[in-house]
Amino acid sequence: MKKINILSLVFVSLFLLPLLVSADVIPSNSHPVNRCVKIINLSSFPEITLTGFISGPMVDKDDKDDTTFTVKANECLSAGYKFNTLDIYWNTADKIGVIDTDKILYNNLLTYGGYIDNKSPINKQTVEYSITKSQDGKYSLYKSKTTTGFNNGDPERIDSFNNLGQFVKEVYKDDKITKSLKMGLKNDLQVKHLQLVLNKALGLSLATDGSFGLSTKKAVMSFQKNKGLFADGAVGTKTISELNKISIK
Repeated sequence: MKKINILSLVFVSLFLLPLLVSADVIPSNSHPVNRCVKIINLSSFPEITLTGFISGPMVDKDDKDDTTFTVKANECLSAGYKFNTLDIYWNTADKIGVIDTDKILYNNLLTYGGYIDNKSPINKQTVEYSITKSQDGKYSLYKSKTTTGFNNGDPERIDSFNNLGQFVKEVYKDDKITKSLKMGLKNDLQVKHLQLVLNKALGLSLATDGSFGLSTKKAVMSFQKNKGLFADGAVGTKTISELNKISIK
């Protein structure tokens, strides 16, 4: 029996432990994404209370304080360890902390931002969820808005969704060009904004794909000529000043 136990310990040490350690290794050429997930309109439903239930490899199932918590409005939610799962349950306001499996509001709410390849400029994201109530009295939770931040100087992007989870619109928190732009940039939000401005100012139909190619350069040169600027096709300080006078709203 002792030999079996020793062999079991050896197996855990040689095989399972390295797997657990490697799970926490930070990928090379990557950076963290600070992610905040919150429920924004809980105060509009005073008749209910929400409870978060955490399960996973780093949770003590026998410790209620380790597995459940009361959800508060506009507070960032967390499942703790990245491999844990967070489920949200609702109940009547007089049953705080009581989980009824028939009253699940959202299954496996993703709260961990993780790491992303350095090729992506995303470095933070706030995800807002909203509660909705159907005519038959059932509650549900849907993603209503995401605000994405970038580490390359791009303005924050705000994406809105309806209660069916369908994309509604994309806007920018700062509708201004804040950095120099030139040919060769790809998937750049400010290049996309530039293309929108050029389309409005010049009556063009440039693809608003965020890629600064030859067509965009020629459009910039036309804009610069119209404004009496040096027409080199590069978006510098003087060109930015003129572009930012044009609103695309």
